[in-house]
Amino acid sequence: MHRLRLLAAAISAVVLSVALPVGSLPASAAPAATSLGGASYQSTDCYHSFWGDPGSDAAELDASTYGAFYDCSQAAWTFPVSTSGAWPDSELDVFNIWIDSDGSPSSGCAGFEWRLQGSYLAGNGLRASLIRTPSCAQNAWSFVSSAQITRADTSSVAVRVLNASIGAPQAIRWYGYIKGIAETAGDYVPDSPGYHLESGFSSGACPAVPFDARNSGSYVVAGNPTVASTALESVGMSQVQSHGEGVVSFVGDPIAATKALALVGVNGPVTTDRVVGKYAETPNDPGYSAQWALPAVNAPAAWSHLHGSSRIVVADIDSGVDATHPDLAGRLLPGFNAATGAALPAGNSDTEGHGTATAGVIGAATNNGIGLASLGVDTMILPIKDGSSRPLASADVAGVRYAADHGARVINISSGGPCQDPNYAAAISYAQSKGVLIVASAGNDAFTGDHVNYPAAYPGVLAIG
Repeated sequence: MHRLRLLAAAISAVVLSVALPVGSLPASAAPAATSLGGASYQSTDCYHSFWGDPGSDAAELDASTYGAFYDCSQAAWTFPVSTSGAWPDSELDVFNIWIDSDGSPSSGCAGFEWRLQGSYLAGNGLRASLIRTPSCAQNAWSFVSSAQITRADTSSVAVRVLNASIGAPQAIRWYGYIKGIAETAGDYVPDSPGYHLESGFSSGACPAVPFDARNSGSYVVAGNPTVASTALESVGMSQVQSHGEGVVSFVGDPIAATKALALVGVNGPVTTDRVVGKYAETPNDPGYSAQWALPAVNAPAAWSHLHGSSRIVVADIDSGVDATHPDLAGRLLPGFNAATGAALPAGNSDTEGHGTATAGVIGAATNNGIGLASLGVDTMILPIKDGSSRPLASADVAGVRYAADHGARVINISSGGPCQDPNYAAAISYAQSKGVLIVASAGNDAFTGDHVNYPAAYPGVLAIG
């Protein structure tokens, strides 16, 4: 993955759940006997999103955890569901995954063009098929291909489909439904009417190429991180790290982790802990003599009205800050290291120089005859360190939440990429609910089209290019 940080500190400113019966499936739908256990997930994992299902919905096959996993090497989706109790194959009446591959609410059946449907057929065992659903009229449905259905253990079931079989989309919406043979009603996942959105999963956009041992990592945001950490360690997760603000990262099988977390009331999602980006080069010329951006945004005209205020706190989520820099004297609040969940130490915590540069753009001392001018002038800076080279999503999420909880009025995020993340989106919404303006990098390149990166592309975020 190649994502660049942008030196951008512009601080001036239901889907219908349709329960439909499963008809007879073709005998040719026999799946290959492939285990969907934890080891296979970790070996080819570039994207996963797993959730706990706390409700008690069904007498037999009540879902306890569920989610979506993308196999980068085979470009295939697997949708596993774990139930609260064990059951034999013959108990499965319905296991459906509805998929929207084009993003249109008017196409397909209530917006969903595909259905992965599985069941147990007497004499034939577990069978699954991919069905095309151009409308909700079942006589218009057509069999596309057999699909893989497997069980890693007696309390779980999973279905698998190639992404190419559903049109090779770059984003999908989906929801599931599971029902036991003796039940009058089954269990939807998610429970309330809705769906989950998965985006940025393709190997081209978000490869699983490791830059360090954290490649196989996941993270979750928990109300009680101590309980979550203990639960993760109890099932063998390694490198369990609390980042503060409830964010806990770990390395290990995300499905086993989701099950353990659900038992202690942490219902996820458990998502892939991606590399968010790397720091772009920044100018080191004395005085930044080419500070063309300040007049470009009419900063001198704004300064004639006000110089900002020391009551305004701007959080700078970046590589740390050199607190010994004379242009930042008196401008910095006590900082936070979101990579470790600890206070930022005094002195120079910036091994990259990038965070110091962005802090200077935001609020360096101005009109003092040294260094450079800043846009905020009298603005106070809350430095939040998210890494030393390539920050992870878990650190950025902890940083956003920390800033929102510690008085920031504006949050500057210089990183971005093509991948959405449910935990990151929730952190953005959390900060916005507190009236925080979030400014983020639109991106330094447009090799695949002039798209806006995430988190800048989330609703309400001010994207800067």
